[in-house]
Amino acid sequence: MILFSSTLTLSSVANAKAESEQQDASADESQQTQSQSESSAKSDGAIEKISVTGSRIKRDSFSLSTPLTVVDRDLIEDIGLGAIADILVEEVPALSASSSTTNSQSSISNSGLSTVNLRNLGSNRTLVLIDGRRTVSNSTSSNSVSLGTIPAGFIRNTEIINGGASSIYGSDAIAGVVNIITEDSKEGFTFEARGGRTTEGAGEEFTLRSDYGTTYSDGRGYLFFAGSLDREFGIRTTDRVGAGALIPARFEYEDDPDEAFFGRNIVETANGDRLLSETPPELFSSLSSTIPGGQFEGGDFYFDENGLQTDFVTDRDGFDIRPFELLDSPRDRFNFAVKTTYDLTDSTVFDAQLQFSETETSVVRLPEGLRSGQDINVIGPVTGEISQIEPNRIAIDNPFVPQVIADNAGNDIDFRRRFIELGQVSRENTRRTYRGWAGLKGSLFNDEWEWDASVGYGRYTQSQVRTNEINVFRINNALDAEFGPDGEIRCSSEEARADGCVPLNIFGVGTVTPEAADYIRANPIINAELEQFNFLAFTSGDLLDLPAGPLGAAFGVEYRKDKLERGVDELSQFGGVTNNLTPAFSGDIDVYEVFSEFYIPLVKDKPWAKNLSTEASVRVADYSQANVGVVASYKAGVVWEVAEGYLFRANYALSQRAPDINEVFSPPAGDFDNVTDICDGVTLTSVGTLDDNCRAEPGIVLGIIDNDDGEFDGSGSIHSPNGGNLNLKEESGKSLFAGVVLSPSFIDDLNIAIDYYDIKIEDAISQIGNEEILRECYNSATPFGEDNIFCQRVDRSLSTGEISTLLQTSENLNENRARGVDVAFEYGYDLDAYGSLSLRVSYNRVIENSQTFDTENGLRTTQFAGELESDIFDNRATSSLIWSYNDLRVRWSTRFRGTTIDSFERLDDFRELQAEFPDADLETPVGLFIPSFITHNLSVSYKIELDNGYDIRLRGGANNIFNNLGPFLAASGDIESGERGNTNPNFGGLRGRFVFLGAELRF
Repeated sequence: MILFSSTLTLSSVANAKAESEQQDASADESQQTQSQSESSAKSDGAIEKISVTGSRIKRDSFSLSTPLTVVDRDLIEDIGLGAIADILVEEVPALSASSSTTNSQSSISNSGLSTVNLRNLGSNRTLVLIDGRRTVSNSTSSNSVSLGTIPAGFIRNTEIINGGASSIYGSDAIAGVVNIITEDSKEGFTFEARGGRTTEGAGEEFTLRSDYGTTYSDGRGYLFFAGSLDREFGIRTTDRVGAGALIPARFEYEDDPDEAFFGRNIVETANGDRLLSETPPELFSSLSSTIPGGQFEGGDFYFDENGLQTDFVTDRDGFDIRPFELLDSPRDRFNFAVKTTYDLTDSTVFDAQLQFSETETSVVRLPEGLRSGQDINVIGPVTGEISQIEPNRIAIDNPFVPQVIADNAGNDIDFRRRFIELGQVSRENTRRTYRGWAGLKGSLFNDEWEWDASVGYGRYTQSQVRTNEINVFRINNALDAEFGPDGEIRCSSEEARADGCVPLNIFGVGTVTPEAADYIRANPIINAELEQFNFLAFTSGDLLDLPAGPLGAAFGVEYRKDKLERGVDELSQFGGVTNNLTPAFSGDIDVYEVFSEFYIPLVKDKPWAKNLSTEASVRVADYSQANVGVVASYKAGVVWEVAEGYLFRANYALSQRAPDINEVFSPPAGDFDNVTDICDGVTLTSVGTLDDNCRAEPGIVLGIIDNDDGEFDGSGSIHSPNGGNLNLKEESGKSLFAGVVLSPSFIDDLNIAIDYYDIKIEDAISQIGNEEILRECYNSATPFGEDNIFCQRVDRSLSTGEISTLLQTSENLNENRARGVDVAFEYGYDLDAYGSLSLRVSYNRVIENSQTFDTENGLRTTQFAGELESDIFDNRATSSLIWSYNDLRVRWSTRFRGTTIDSFERLDDFRELQAEFPDADLETPVGLFIPSFITHNLSVSYKIELDNGYDIRLRGGANNIFNNLGPFLAASGDIESGERGNTNPNFGGLRGRFVFLGAELRF
């Protein structure tokens, strides 16, 4: 179940309450949920002090000014998903997935990770803790903890605090905190086996888990360990033929009034563009011009399985890349964790915890393609500057050239070819995480004060091998072939021959010999290591008694050092291969911090205030980065319980986030993004500022001339490296939360919480998007040219005009902002002899999610809320209805995502077209307006009590029970949010209905 808000409770959570009452009152920070304390308060009039996420002061549940969501163990067990991150994203509307198996297939750093973020502000602004302690990051590109590295059996519940918490926990808590609470009292042995698959086929998952808890040394010590093995087999597009994953669709919208299809949606076919409304899907054809047999001289000649052909037509004779794509990456995970506590004395406890995780992922993609003149990035070993090399055109006297092609060529021959003989490109990742901490805690001054001191260490390693890429230096050697003195064909360069060069025949399907394939094949290697050392000590207790209660306080110090080192082979470091350029680098950051916190009860049991209290906290940090130095964070909040069951709360916080190692020290590192070139469609005669600036690029003019359509075609995947910035300073998050909690006494077990949030991040560390960079370079009031800072980031081919590199650099932008409303509803109903019902609804309304940055002409604000391309739904909700009857538990849940816009830029273009041609009969661009998305889940569990104290709990169910696959969103063309399989990961990635069955044995 989900328990939400600092003051909500239900009588139906009696099981959770009973479990919590067995726990030691001096348990470590965040070991009990505050909703349980109110249940106790209502029953006996006493108010128990407990630990809550977001505070180091034990207090009653009425006194926390920040909303808190708790996801407990029952929900984790019921939902049927293997990763805790997936469960949180499914059930908490304010949370989104940053990296998952369905959205990180192309990522060098993050494929296979399970990271989350609050308010769509980024995983590096959502601090993930384990038992209130920091842990080493699982990504070399940001401070992001993968929740998939924690054994599920080790987790008791998860607490999510919304809003700035840097004054309590330090940097990275601008959006909030996800705190994983581990088991600390469970005894006995548990073994669980669970399996599932999709009813559409594929997507199999299998899990084995076990845990064991016991006391020892006459109850002075407690030991608990948990382990899990998870296998996820993934889903390929070929597993979703019936869902349209393989349809080669490319939709366009004709906005040129001089064209025949003006104002209509069109689709590519083998016979040219046709009206979408009149074309059945079986005629759709959007293929790659890079084919296994090769095409030459601009398509005048090409090879297929039947030999040499002429007059290549891409959408008739091209290569279909879709069968080689992944929808959900396979992943294997092994996790193990152990913890112990031991009472050294009556007032001193030893506490230690160790965790190990290994995750393996394999992303297999289509075979590599290459063409002559294609820009391949290299880095100068001395200067560090990025430049390009190109695969050479083929000499007409090359021994492999068919005579008919040589006779019709000029001085040399261009080519374009898919190298299927090398095999499919793959990315194999092995990630290992080691984390642990040990410390002492106890009490002082007759148990009036508590203290805690611990030392933590974490180490994360990532080993990546990318196979079957192409070494462009070697392919140039191999394409330069000649006849030797004995009539044999050999590489022309003596130096290349000494290096093992094998001549390369690319004229035909399967003509590349295994020896030639081995020579040009590149398997780049990347090894990265992150280390974190942490020392934390604090004490908390009551300073003095006030009329309304004791004034609580906490004081502490913390030291943290993070170190990152990325080592790569020569090809990854200096480039020359057909994939990402990933240079080596290292860096480290350390910080010394002091913090304090106060809880001040002001009024109690007055006619106008049953409880009125305030809280305040402050943290001062000294960072090693020169541009950061000493920074301060603070928070102030108030809670006013007007009468029993009616509570107002508000808080304001200033949170700081210092730039992480990657943001500061990383040199431009490779990434390939699908970008719609703003110059796409420009002709030699089109008019406007944009057209004039685009034609100022010599390569674009040549690209227009070479295109049979007479317009520039600049869309596609480009090299878009991300670089760090030594001049970054900290970003400041100002957050305001205000809300009301209603638990009226005249309706038993009804609880409602409504909270408004406003988070404004000034000097936000981010990167301006590719489309924004292109717009500010080519289509703004800023003069185009070398003095335009945005144009300085765009590098185009001089021969084709295509973008070869578009540099994104981390920088302090002016502002990121997130505003919205959260609503939570709980109601429980006792059915007497037939058990009980529990209804829960959580809703998040995003009012604003925007980015503002400075241009040469002032501030520019971009809105993202409600745009699917930005992965932000402005309306999200979850609900569940649980029936509990003796040992039977049935749960029905619903997940809702509201309507979205594919791309606000597409919407603006369409609105402008409507305004320009008000009398025209214009079709609505296909895929522009995307309908809402609803899924339903059902789970059932039943416990069977056996002899000798053994219990078996059987579980089963189905997620997405009505098999909603989401809208069809073509992966190419004008639709911006379409991805692999003509879908979007936010709609489940065509996973569809997933059924599962499991059994758990306890004794």
